[in-house]
Amino acid sequence: MERRPDVANEDESIRRRVCELVGEENVAPSSEVDAYAVDGKTPKVVAFPNNADTVSSLLAFANKAGLSVIPRGSGTKMAVGGIPKRLDVLVSLVNLNRIVEYEPADLVVTAEAGLRLGELQKTVAKNKQRLPLDPPYADVATLGGAVCSNSSGPMRYRFGSCRDLLLGVRVALPSGAIMKSGGKVVKNVAGYDLKKLYIGSLGTLGVVTELTFRLYPLPESEKTFIASFRDMKSAADLAGRILGSDLLPYAIEALNPGAARVVADETGVQLVETSYVIVVGFGDVDESVRKQLSTIEELAKTSGASDSIVLDGAHQEKVWNTIRNLARSMDTREPRPVACKVNVPISRGLEALDALERLAARRGYMCVASSHAGNGLVHFYLWAEPVTHAAEVDDLARVITEARDLTSQFDGTLIVERCPPQIKDLVDVWGPTRTDFQLMRAIKSQFDPAGILSPGRFVGGI
Repeated sequence: MERRPDVANEDESIRRRVCELVGEENVAPSSEVDAYAVDGKTPKVVAFPNNADTVSSLLAFANKAGLSVIPRGSGTKMAVGGIPKRLDVLVSLVNLNRIVEYEPADLVVTAEAGLRLGELQKTVAKNKQRLPLDPPYADVATLGGAVCSNSSGPMRYRFGSCRDLLLGVRVALPSGAIMKSGGKVVKNVAGYDLKKLYIGSLGTLGVVTELTFRLYPLPESEKTFIASFRDMKSAADLAGRILGSDLLPYAIEALNPGAARVVADETGVQLVETSYVIVVGFGDVDESVRKQLSTIEELAKTSGASDSIVLDGAHQEKVWNTIRNLARSMDTREPRPVACKVNVPISRGLEALDALERLAARRGYMCVASSHAGNGLVHFYLWAEPVTHAAEVDDLARVITEARDLTSQFDGTLIVERCPPQIKDLVDVWGPTRTDFQLMRAIKSQFDPAGILSPGRFVGGI
């Protein structure tokens, strides 16, 4: 369908102005903008600014012209959120990819939002340090994308999530003003800790251009303990024993048989067929790691483990990469599974995983599921083969609703992290709003009164 001449002229006018602001070489050709569509909404122009001042100028222009803007990093989390109400300008931050300041002695690093997490890790590893943030796609995910989607991984158990690691941010506001919050030390905030508003904000309050993180030393020794069980109850028993002990792992992951098969297939690690698996990571001085492994081996036997192994070096790194990247493994399947994230009380995490797996089996769906067993987070992926198109969409929507109702019985919540737009038309990916929604809307109105930033993508359609 051809665009009306007046619409085409308006789009070309917008493109020319964006080219003036960022340079024509930093604007995607019109023939390539389809690749940056968000849930079927194609931007009129895609810009790649080189610095924060240019981002600021772009936002000021868009705000004055009433154009909607969606920021983007490497794109690994663009499926998260509701369908945008509109999309005029997509701002990619991949050219903002420099380390601004790094002082190893202070265990602090400041970098631009478009820097890939994997590149940051390589730099700080030269000083035997790391940023203990390990979300899916950790090698290619940008720092800004990880923070604005509040993405994390297995190491969240020991080191916390973005809100525990982020010390400061620099943000371009819709007005074009630049705001800075936080700083370079842990106890730095006098007044409201505004930087935390941007964690998980999905680009709805401003465009984060720079971030400061606290770092941690790399441990002297790292080893991974894996125990297999014939049922979820026994696996949950071990997880409970670990949480009630004086062990200090940096991660405790529980895998259902589907997830265990993915790990076995992609790493070559031999796991008991149809087993539920607990994977525990330890990092400390060598003597401490040895003692903790001895303790957990006894705990696993007491819980009825059918098999256990200890990994180190490249073998354990393969296992953790596969676990944190289950989302990537699922993205290679056809059809792509629906991805959901559940948050329940820690004590009920594996019980919820078991219940969700049973629901999927009862409804005839394949299910791969994992849990951050010490945090109460469950990630699960649903798909059916073969696909029956429209009927499948309706049925999946019903199953998501049933899973959300089931999750509420565990005093938890469910969000849909990835699904086709057709399902988003039928199911609110964020779930029902809570009593704090009016406050959220007031904050959005204060920071973005014209509503140009990521309209429709966040909770309640704001």
